[in-house]
Amino acid sequence: MLINRYTQQCSERNIAINSEGDAVIKTDFMLIEKVLDNFFTNALTYTEEGGEISIKIINNTLEFYNSGSHIPEEELKDIWEPFVKSDKSRSKSKGTGLGLSIVGKILKSLSLTYGVYNKEGGVVFWFGW
Repeated sequence: MLINRYTQQCSERNIAINSEGDAVIKTDFMLIEKVLDNFFTNALTYTEEGGEISIKIINNTLEFYNSGSHIPEEELKDIWEPFVKSDKSRSKSKGTGLGLSIVGKILKSLSLTYGVYNKEGGVVFWFGW
């Protein structure tokens, strides 16, 4: 299970992992696994020590929440573009800015809807089927 890959890292940083709901998504397992892995890796990168990562499945939508700073509103629409990284004050990684671009292309190729929005106390990445 995906969560098990990150349990130790979360434990070391005192990050709570919560999950709610379940679903069967009839699509390419390996591609969806890449999407979920990217969402989790990003959540770990941007969640401060003692924070929270929450995965919720409801109404044919998977939401991936991480507590922490918001993505500036003016950057939300461009976050799926190649080489675009969020605001420097939010960026803690040395990544290339390709991960979310690849995720967007995967989700689009699978005809799934997707997006990102700021929520009180953090950020939510989501996709629906």
